[in-house]
Amino acid sequence: ILDSTVLNFLNELSNKILSQKEFKKSGQLVSLGFWLRKANINSIIKNNFFVNKTILLKPKGLVFHIAPSNIESMFVYSWVVSLLCGNKNIVRISSKNNNVDFKNLFIILETLLSDLKWQKIYERNVFITYEHNDEISSFFSNNCDVRVLWGGNQTINKFRQFKLQPYASEICFANKKSLSILNSKDILNITKEKLKILTRGFVNDSYTFDQMACSSPRLIVWLGNDNETNLAKDIFWKNVEKHLDNINHQFQEGDSFNKCLASNSLAIDLSSVKIIDNDPRFTRVQINKPFIHDNNLYGSGLFLELNIKEFK
Repeated sequence: ILDSTVLNFLNELSNKILSQKEFKKSGQLVSLGFWLRKANINSIIKNNFFVNKTILLKPKGLVFHIAPSNIESMFVYSWVVSLLCGNKNIVRISSKNNNVDFKNLFIILETLLSDLKWQKIYERNVFITYEHNDEISSFFSNNCDVRVLWGGNQTINKFRQFKLQPYASEICFANKKSLSILNSKDILNITKEKLKILTRGFVNDSYTFDQMACSSPRLIVWLGNDNETNLAKDIFWKNVEKHLDNINHQFQEGDSFNKCLASNSLAIDLSSVKIIDNDPRFTRVQINKPFIHDNNLYGSGLFLELNIKEFK
């Protein structure tokens, strides 16, 4: 546990990721590179690993990770935490993850792990991909000490068919949805600097993982009277536009089509829906009652908005 070789390896991986010019346009990979820095990993250890003479920390053994397909870099976070704990790892990566940045990340990993300096890590970790195959999934589930399931309720329910050993344990990450509540009066009275900080945080939560993270707001609730809310919305979204201009966020092909399809599907399913899509980087759908529906939310800047005058 907390092997110095692992810490040095992660720091080198961070340096490799952050030095790639082509990665600078990818919010996911830039965030990953910073997360892997030695200073941050040491902070994680300090805050989460209580090391003293009275506590004995032991690895769990072999960990089988089922990584999600919607956040391509998530497999690294899951793997690194287990790696720090001294475990051996089998990481199953979705075959859907095939964009150029993802492939380049794997080239970096492969190159690093092929260096004899990191042979100790190479021998204890395997990254695999395979199409849905019950026999393979059952084999790994039956031979692991811990199973980590990402990907939501559907993935969890699927893998629950495959038995674990009586001594094995399981960590699951089920479906989660997030919303933001903004006080219109506060937006109108906030300083420019604080508004900039608020906007930056909103954009980071929403766009770093293309609105697919559990913490990514999908519904925005505006609290205030009609006049305050209309003015606050105008100020807030103009600042979102400015921040997106500054970070030059890159969208994938098909994002605009998916958002158009999703917003129009909502207009069919719900009453009194107003679609505002005058900026291709985000589409706003005004609704008249609280609503979040996974099937119609494709991410990449699709926000439902609800106006309320008070909390009941």
